[in-house]
Amino acid sequence: MQLKHPEILYALFFLIIPIIVHLFQLQRFKKTPFTNVQFLQKLKQQSRKSAHLKKWLILASRLLALTFLIIAFAQPFIANFSKDTQHHTVIYLDNSYSMQAIGDEGELLPRAVQNLLKSLPKNELVSFINNEKSYKDLSYAALKKTLLDIGYTPRTLEFKTLLLKINQLVKDKPSQRINVVLISDFQSLKNFNLSHFESNSRIQYNCVQLSPKTTHNTSIDSVFISEKSLSKLQIGVIVRSQDLENETAVSLYNNKRLIGKTSVKFDDKLSQKLLFDIDFKKDFKGQIQLNDPTLSFDNSFYFNITKPEKINVLSIGENGAYLSRIFTEDEFHFKQTKIQGLAYNILSEQHCIILHEIDVIPSPLINELLEFVKKGGSLTIVPSPEASLKSYNLLFQQLGLGTLNSLNKQVLKITDINYEHPLLKNVFKKRVANFQYPTTKTSYSRHGKKGIQILGLENKTSFFESFKKGEGSVYLCTSPLNEKASNFQQSSLIVPLFYNIARQSFSIPKLYYTLGGKNNTSVVLPLQLTSNEIVSLSNKQEAFIPLQQRSTKKIKLILNNKPVQSGHFKLKSPLHEYGQLAFNYPKSESNLSYTSLKNIANLPENLQIDTDITTVNQRLTENQKINWLFKWFLSLSVVFLLFEMLILKYFKL
Repeated sequence: MQLKHPEILYALFFLIIPIIVHLFQLQRFKKTPFTNVQFLQKLKQQSRKSAHLKKWLILASRLLALTFLIIAFAQPFIANFSKDTQHHTVIYLDNSYSMQAIGDEGELLPRAVQNLLKSLPKNELVSFINNEKSYKDLSYAALKKTLLDIGYTPRTLEFKTLLLKINQLVKDKPSQRINVVLISDFQSLKNFNLSHFESNSRIQYNCVQLSPKTTHNTSIDSVFISEKSLSKLQIGVIVRSQDLENETAVSLYNNKRLIGKTSVKFDDKLSQKLLFDIDFKKDFKGQIQLNDPTLSFDNSFYFNITKPEKINVLSIGENGAYLSRIFTEDEFHFKQTKIQGLAYNILSEQHCIILHEIDVIPSPLINELLEFVKKGGSLTIVPSPEASLKSYNLLFQQLGLGTLNSLNKQVLKITDINYEHPLLKNVFKKRVANFQYPTTKTSYSRHGKKGIQILGLENKTSFFESFKKGEGSVYLCTSPLNEKASNFQQSSLIVPLFYNIARQSFSIPKLYYTLGGKNNTSVVLPLQLTSNEIVSLSNKQEAFIPLQQRSTKKIKLILNNKPVQSGHFKLKSPLHEYGQLAFNYPKSESNLSYTSLKNIANLPENLQIDTDITTVNQRLTENQKINWLFKWFLSLSVVFLLFEMLILKYFKL
């Protein structure tokens, strides 16, 4: 029991006054003369004892009545905390897309909102946090509006970060008791860990875990280019499921037009790969669609493929007239330059670079070529008959091609053709038996990592081979191609070989971008805008202007958690349209695996686990409630006053 005005208890010292008065009254004797008291001796003793008992009962009843009256004015109460303790509630509501799962009463997030509105006190200020924003000291009306406006977000909060945000939110309330209510499905990826909860007696944590009825979700994990040819693309789709006995239909659309449909079964593993062939001659506004009732946000996956434009091809070295005949103006931006007149700043703009019979490769050029290949460019090396092996091998070692050895001046036929190589796969309708093989008079031998042979010499060494280096490709011809060294220029193979190298060097822009995440999504595009030109992103649901950072022939868009919804967005300015960008929700939210809070042992004293929001709020209200005892003590005072009156009236001497 606690007292609102404990200083009033000093009045209890005045109770000594009636005690002293009663004690003096007990010592006073009154003499009454009588003729003969012989026969009244026994009766006299009995009356004296009754009088003493009556006076002691009156004294006790008066003391108790006064005591309870004094305590009543001190305003006693029962509470878990002192009368000066102030309470503040902080509510976190997880609004990530995993809260779209269906529980016993519908989707988890809308049901949590309704339960909060029903159970929250209407006369208190509450702080509120979701995955996007924090709100401090909201009234019930403001909190109600915030809750009713809440929507799903691709952003997620790890619990360590969340608890730091809560501490920051209440740091200006050092004397208040903080009640934190964490409402989430506690998905495993959110990294719930007991070590994050500090042992602070003024902060009480209440975790409310909301659980879906099923965790068997099927989702589209990713889309990628599986294979690329001149006119066709093969799209790879990874579909994941959390149920081995599941079968799902998957459809491919191009701007709402159905392109293909298939079904995927999960008999032996939880991820399956699907392949779709599409036309590579036009823009493709792609959407992969499946039908799964567990979560709806991950049933659609958007991607965008831009049609091939003119390809930039740069030949560095000796002039090759045959190259200008292959790379015509209707399909290519072709440029030839000698090593002495090379402008290094144009290398990054190329799709395909050909080192054409350079005697010495300068070190600065080697560094630029390595960076070019690393970023996805295509490099073709045709050695010079007077090649400096030292400079060539410096480049070869950096590219992982081994070493180029001495020149062999033996006449050899080019007899081995790899018909299955992507450069030649669709060149021949059938394999030719009486093919007129070209010859080479000089060729270099090479030691080191073997590449994929495209053309081979009759001595079983490679004439033309390909290598994969990071995102880029390297093609190596082991012989000079001038007319003195070889008659390969007159062969029917040279046109499809170099043509396809250049065509496949076109790097398809990123198919899609992922929303949310810890950092802002940024997009780098090869656009050269005018000085006052501003680009925007828009579709039927959203339109916004992202932050823009410009550099030479590039622009970086910083999206600042935009857009909110997945889909295709037009990239445009008031002057031009620059195509489409596709955005998708993070796929981590599709994994319905959870931390089971009820099975965690050794919980901290300031942490409680619940499954019902209403129960938590009722407990917090009861915990803060003050039970006043004023009426009870006042009633007891009246009772003892009545008891005294009864004694005086009915207790006869």
